[in-house]
Amino acid sequence: MKTISRIAYSNDKKNKTRSILIMMSICLTTMLLVIISTVGNGMIRLQKSQAAGSYGSNYGLFIAADGTQLKEVERRAEISDIGIMCTEGILKGNENGGFVSADETVRKMLPYNQEYVLKEGTYPEKAQEIAAGRTFFDAVGYHDVKVGDIVTLEYRSGMQSEYAPVEFTVSGILYDRDEYTIEASYVVFGSQDFYNERVAEGDRQYNIYFTLSDSANVSMNNVAPVIKEIADSCGIDQKNVIINDLYLQWVLQPSYEMIVVCGTLILGIVLFSVVVIYNIFQVGIAGGMTEAIADATGGESDLSFTHVGIITVEPDGIYVLEAKSEPGVTMTPLQKFLDSSATIEGRPAAAIARITLPERRELATRAIGEAKKYLGQPYDDSFLPHNGKMYCSELVWECYLTGPKSEHLFTARPMNFRTADGRLPQFWIDHFAAMDEPIPEGVPGTNPQDMSREKFLKIVYRYWQ
Repeated sequence: MKTISRIAYSNDKKNKTRSILIMMSICLTTMLLVIISTVGNGMIRLQKSQAAGSYGSNYGLFIAADGTQLKEVERRAEISDIGIMCTEGILKGNENGGFVSADETVRKMLPYNQEYVLKEGTYPEKAQEIAAGRTFFDAVGYHDVKVGDIVTLEYRSGMQSEYAPVEFTVSGILYDRDEYTIEASYVVFGSQDFYNERVAEGDRQYNIYFTLSDSANVSMNNVAPVIKEIADSCGIDQKNVIINDLYLQWVLQPSYEMIVVCGTLILGIVLFSVVVIYNIFQVGIAGGMTEAIADATGGESDLSFTHVGIITVEPDGIYVLEAKSEPGVTMTPLQKFLDSSATIEGRPAAAIARITLPERRELATRAIGEAKKYLGQPYDDSFLPHNGKMYCSELVWECYLTGPKSEHLFTARPMNFRTADGRLPQFWIDHFAAMDEPIPEGVPGTNPQDMSREKFLKIVYRYWQ
């Protein structure tokens, strides 16, 4: 044993430089592999977090569930987190906005919206508490409101009831959005206790946001059938099920682009290390051979707009990328688009708006490319997000993305189908009744009019003038 140790020690001394280089190569390779794996995993997590901010972190949503269905959902072992949102009713002065109760889980799951964020105070918990932005309070006659103030608002629980004064205690102040261009369109939070107090038990409806636990064992290949099976077992109609496909693609399906990049880097580093180590050995061998020879020889606004599309200039003409009833998402020649428009004194009631941001060209190019990916997708008569169909403003919202995080340029707000006086038009009643679907009141969405009033848009041409 002593003899072997002496020989090993002698070889180490003799090949000291080669041994140090090999050890350094192995350490650097290991370090680089750890760094790449850590950065790659971090990037995937960051992309998932960004997806949650853009699309919400819920796996799905059950719309207009009753109390019995809610209890059944809560019993399901496959469901991990459950958040509840309810439409509280209508506040006079906020007919076009939303008055909802949303628990903490829902607030965490919803896509990022500045108007949902608490600036001071707390979210409502007691029956008579309320939280809203200062702009809302200003609009209903209460200026310089503070947490703890008492405000009296005209409220009604639904279209069949009359407005009546109700006293609320201001529990929190929400952030206002940058610009209010639509009258009576604010986000107002109430409490679940208030909803339970004002709405009869048999009439209560809940929007259930949820995620699935690991025990559900879902992937992108089977998540839709699993969620629909849960809905069936809870007595929830399939038409009231929304699956958050865009978010699930990030959660359940690996970021193949990132994996390919990291895999390529790892493979390159491993090959490079092998070559380095091989050459170190070769140097050692060559060095030994030279020594032997030496020994032997001695040597990186004007109108209420109802439709919207994206203009694109193609080699054979100018087109509009749009989503319409038939045939869905399509590319229509501009002249045909204008011919189908309503008219003012014989001229098309249409306008061209341009984004005024410095990066407008990059935004437009990216939006056109994204829109073309949706060509052929059917029109969304249900006006619901992430259901494999598109309505006109949803197409624009989905395609105008900004920054490295692919954030939506346009703002999505709780949808409202009522008139300014709070009345629900018969058209919408008949429209959704014909499809046997509930009206998606309060579900985040977009419309052409809201989009036309974004501060970064400027109307540069009106065809009717």
